[in-house]
Amino acid sequence: KRADDIEAELQDDRYDKYGWLLDDCHLVVDIDVHDPSASGFDALNKLESELGYTLADVCDAIVETPSGGRHYYFTKPADAKFGKVFSSTYPGVDFIHGRGKQVIAANSANDKHDGAYTMRGGGDLLEAPKSMLTHLQSIRPTTAKSATPEPHGERSGDDFQKSSRGLQLIVGELAGRGYEIRQCDGFYEFDRPGKQSDAGRSGFVGKQSKAGNYQLTCFSASDAYFPHGESMTIFHSYALLCCGGDHRRAAAALFEHDFAMQSMADVDIGGILDDPRYHAPKDIVPTREWKTPTPLPAELSPVLPFEEWLLPESVAPFVVDVAERMQCPIEFPSVGIMVALAGVIGRKIGVRPKRQDDWTVIPNLWGMIIGRPGVMKTPALDEPLKFLKRLEIEAKNRFDEEEKQFAVAELLGEARKKTSSVFWSRPSRPAKIAPKISPSRCWRKIPSNQPAVVSFAMTRRLKSWAKF
Repeated sequence: KRADDIEAELQDDRYDKYGWLLDDCHLVVDIDVHDPSASGFDALNKLESELGYTLADVCDAIVETPSGGRHYYFTKPADAKFGKVFSSTYPGVDFIHGRGKQVIAANSANDKHDGAYTMRGGGDLLEAPKSMLTHLQSIRPTTAKSATPEPHGERSGDDFQKSSRGLQLIVGELAGRGYEIRQCDGFYEFDRPGKQSDAGRSGFVGKQSKAGNYQLTCFSASDAYFPHGESMTIFHSYALLCCGGDHRRAAAALFEHDFAMQSMADVDIGGILDDPRYHAPKDIVPTREWKTPTPLPAELSPVLPFEEWLLPESVAPFVVDVAERMQCPIEFPSVGIMVALAGVIGRKIGVRPKRQDDWTVIPNLWGMIIGRPGVMKTPALDEPLKFLKRLEIEAKNRFDEEEKQFAVAELLGEARKKTSSVFWSRPSRPAKIAPKISPSRCWRKIPSNQPAVVSFAMTRRLKSWAKF
């Protein structure tokens, strides 16, 4: 509707102020005169000189405010986006746009000033010139820089959230407060203290944003320090974790950790050199010099050599063949094959150390190989594990088949129960005792999958698989 049509509908004395709820296709340029030091009309003159025309020339819906300000109403394409405020570029001018924003419309009264919002012009909403929208989209809000630079050139928080040393510090702080940390490929996952469930992680830390800042993201709604579902820089997370959310205290604490100390190349340090805080007392003299580091010893403790005959006869030829093909010590595949055999046997065999006692011990076997990089540790372990992986595939196929049979049996069982209940509930039938249904006909064992190789070796997960 036109502004004068709306004005005609609202002549009732009950209405002395009403607002216009904007949509994505609306733009209102608000000229504000409340701040004497930042006149909106001075900024308007600057904008019009940059555009090459006045807004009054391209706008038909202009509203004069009781305080002396002015509103210019435009339409625009819904997908035309630009910054919300340009206070540093055009002080006293607001560019109001976006769904849900509201402005006081014409013919409304004002609580602080005499008069009303008055429409000047025809009241038709014209589309904002494309040159004006393009100009506004090219401007980025800026903030005034501090006249006194920090003595170290870069703020400690900025240095902290961009450096790998800062990432290690926040990970250490998390671990020191009871968080369970797991290193992943390029970042860390963590669980909050006291978490009992295995479902999902509490969050992660160490992924970098486009600006190069390390981020922390928390998924837990029960975390004591971090808000649920938010991603933040590790500086902000450090402030929440160690300083109660106080960023000034966090910056001071990180400065004590020598953050921002290395960014001195582009800083004028003439005034800093005279500051006694940056000089060691003259009476302190080094008492000794650093010694040349001694290399770590490469010798190993003497042990008996591992012989082929120590292995079971059924697997010894296979181990020797793997060591020969891999050109690695025979100990590597030997450890893998023995642990694999122990995993297959599981709890089927036990040991009773006492002759006259039924005390039984299940011999769980653990293995580890240690070697320098490039000595074929991983390939030597993968060969023995191929047998376990084959058994795991066969067990998975059996599980899938049993699961299908279980689903069919469950449907048949439910059908039998319904048929039996209908037959014995007919009133025409003489009273008889319903035959007992055998438990084997009603109950089916739920199939279970038995993993053979575990990559996620947490204590709680291993405990749930120990029964196999």
